Amino acid sequence: MTACLHSATLENLITAEELAEITWAALRQFQIIDFKGKEASKMRLRAQYREDAEESLKLLTKKPSVPQEVLRKIRSILDEKFQQ
Repeated sequence: MTACLHSATLENLITAEELAEITWAALRQFQIIDFKGKEASKMRLRAQYREDAEESLKLLTKKPSVPQEVLRKIRSILDEKFQQ
């Protein structure tokens, strides 16, 4: 998020579009991790992923270059799979 937020001074190290894709991919990949016998870890990580994704989404909604469809996908997966 920091690289995207300060992209002008970091020579566009990461674009808003890339941050959106990374955020969505991370949320999808989290769901396939096997946490058998590690519920406490799963809950802590799920909360952290959600917090990070919410921050990314907040930043991304201010960037007109990010396709609305990607933002909807991120919001949808957060609402459906990452409830607090």
